[in-house]
Amino acid sequence: MTRLGGGLGALASVLPLLGVLGCASYTTGPGERCWARPVPVAELPDPLALRGRMRFPSASEPRRFEFAAERDGAAVTVVGFSNVGLRLFSARLVGETLEVTQRAPRRVAPPVEHVVDVLTRAFWIEPPFEASPNGTVTWDRDGEKVIDTMLYGRRSGRVFADPAGDIGADERVQITYPLATNAAISVSNPWCGYTARVVVKEWEGDVP
Repeated sequence: MTRLGGGLGALASVLPLLGVLGCASYTTGPGERCWARPVPVAELPDPLALRGRMRFPSASEPRRFEFAAERDGAAVTVVGFSNVGLRLFSARLVGETLEVTQRAPRRVAPPVEHVVDVLTRAFWIEPPFEASPNGTVTWDRDGEKVIDTMLYGRRSGRVFADPAGDIGADERVQITYPLATNAAISVSNPWCGYTARVVVKEWEGDVP
């Protein structure tokens, strides 16, 4: 069981998800921070259901997999599976704690913490106040400055930065949301050392 530290939330439009490794803690120093603290399950939408695919580009071995997540009362169940339906990993989010029940080999899928971080930062964290249709909204969350860029009432970009300004722009977590419905959302997290692309699919039933 691992407790992540630093930010799950809710993009009013859609997504939930996943996972963990060993025992990890969240720290706020530049170069040390990595994962965002989860948004408590009680603060996530209910019902909550999501299916999609995720890709972690790699020069040597790109890793692609499908994922699904569903809220059942006080918990969110998350699974990852191959394109032929083989289950790769599974986890449950209870409160702010992630319980991993199955873990994938590193050559098949990235650390589950990274998958959780993608979903947390890109979809579940919401501003504490309403954003204007165009422009930016900025707030502090758990030792990070969050900056949302809005365009025509939709989020087009999100940045997580050091509130003290001690790290450069190229060392910030950066997320890009395309205007096209089925296009991939891009996530770059240099604090964890990963990049990812996420495409959401129409929900097709229970978590496999």
